[in-house]
Amino acid sequence: MYRYKTQYVAVMDRGDLVGIFTYASYLGNVLRSGKEAEKTPLDEVMNTAPTPVDAEQSCRDVFQTVCQNGFPYIPVEQNGRFLGLVSDDILRLELSRELNAMRKKIGFSFFSPDDGSAMGGARP
Repeated sequence: MYRYKTQYVAVMDRGDLVGIFTYASYLGNVLRSGKEAEKTPLDEVMNTAPTPVDAEQSCRDVFQTVCQNGFPYIPVEQNGRFLGLVSDDILRLELSRELNAMRKKIGFSFFSPDDGSAMGGARP
């Protein structure tokens, strides 16, 4: 996780998703509880019940599912095959871009997620 600068990883068994291990899981279920990381089985500290979403679902629907589940990530599948994980941060960014594109069409925008600048009011 450190090497790839990520906070979560998919745990796979023979090509099937069996859970998601997070840095928060490590902190909460291993370090704070006094367990030894080298002796703690992964299945004791990972989320073993992640509800996947379909790759064809909209970002809005997926974000709603992420919020309802209370986890900052969600597995994505297509035809029952695991494709990867998507985070709430990525979904927020995409939704912000979509909203900004709609605002640009009508000539009004508050925020540009591409450069982080505020752009209040009507645009010429």
